[in-house]
Formats: sequence, structure tokens, C-alpha cells
Amino acid sequence: MTASLARINAASYVRAHAQDAVEELNREVSDYAESRGFMVVRSYTDICNGGRVRSSLPALLKDSRKHRFSLIIFTSLSDLRGHGEALKVLRGIREAGCAWHFIRQPELNFDGGKDSAKADGMLSLMSALEADKQDREGRRGQSIRAALAERKARGIMLGRHPAMCSCGKHEKRSQVESDGRGTA
Repeated sequence: MTASLARINAASYVRAHAQDAVEELNREVSDYAESRGFMVVRSYTDICNGGRVRSSLPALLKDSRKHRFSLIIFTSLSDLRGHGEALKVLRGIREAGCAWHFIRQPELNFDGGKDSAKADGMLSLMSALEADKQDREGRRGQSIRAALAERKARGIMLGRHPAMCSCGKHEKRSQVESDGRGTA
């Protein structure tokens, strides 16, 4: 137990697909906090079961800005669905003056103060990864739009049509076109 971190009020964030998993993850967070002398004063949970998830992250960020705790414990960075969300959440936590710990990735822990350069480096790297992802997605979208426009200009009908379509805008594909083998 680090003396400078003893008796720190912490919040926990858990994301899972079922209530049973949430309970197990909450126990994991509780054990982690207890072993380090942290006291979990607030818990935030998201259960995603195939439907739309109502995220508790905005409430977590709001409470961090109100200084209701000084540390947020996550089980894993993957709880923050992708670089974009992780970057947004961690920046918000940092701006609120809170520290963060990831149980499964302790190398990403940020305890504040002396670790500022570490947090800045991590956030810069995440920002670069997110910018690269958005750039790749943008280029892929441009390529798709260009290919579709080229096909449309050649008069190739786009989209699905019933086998017996009578719209007159396209011809029935030959066997060679549809499977590349042709018929003998």
C-alpha cells in the first residue's frame, strides 16, 4: 500500500453484458480498492445486453468535476468502447483533477501530480490513434463513394432487385457474371 494513496475516495466504473458479470466485476474492484487502501464511495455501472446502452459515464464525469472522489477504478481500458470514447472520458477525468486506475492494465494507471507527463503521453497517443482511425474511415468512405459513382455512371444498377424485376433499368445477370464460372 502506497502511503500517499491511502484513504483515497474512489469511484468505480463497470461495464458488462449481464448482471451476474457486474456483481463479479464489482467484487474485483472492491478487492482491488481494499488491497490499496482506497474507499469506493460511488459506483457506476453499464449493462449492455444487445440493446441500446444508457451510459453512466456522463454522470461519472459530472461527479468527478464536483470532486466527489479523486480516483476512478476501471476493470479494463476495454470498458471504454474504443479510442474515441476512452480519450473523451480520460481527458474529462484529467481535467477534473482525478486519477485513474485500470485493474487489468496497471501500466496505464495515473495517480496525478508526478505522473502528469505519463498521462499527457498516453492521451496524446490515444488522440493520434483516434485521428488515424478517423482518417482511414474517411478515406475508405471516399473510395466507396467513388466506386459507387463510377458504377452508376456506367449504368450498373446498384442495390438488390427481385429476381423477376420488371423495372427495365437492368438486365438479368448471366450465369458467368453471377458466379464467375459460367455454364458449359
